[in-house]
Amino acid sequence: MKNVFNSVFFILDYENIECDFVLLEGDYLSLYYRGDYGQSYDRILDIINYAKEKGYQLLSNPFEIYEVDNRDTIRSEEFLTEIQVRIQTN
Repeated sequence: MKNVFNSVFFILDYENIECDFVLLEGDYLSLYYRGDYGQSYDRILDIINYAKEKGYQLLSNPFEIYEVDNRDTIRSEEFLTEIQVRIQTN
């Protein structure tokens, strides 16, 4: 299903804060794109297809990190989103 999220997390600079989510150590495949969020679904498919082409095993669901978003600018062409997925490289 398009544009449905399983969870939301925040990356904080605090060390002594209780967390209910941990990003596991390992290798992550990363893809950056600029522009509005309407392209997220297609970019996620791009990173999944790239991983399959390279023979990488996906170890997690892809997730997005909004490097520059609507809190930083109202111009969607300036948005910068990173998509990551944990992989196993054989």
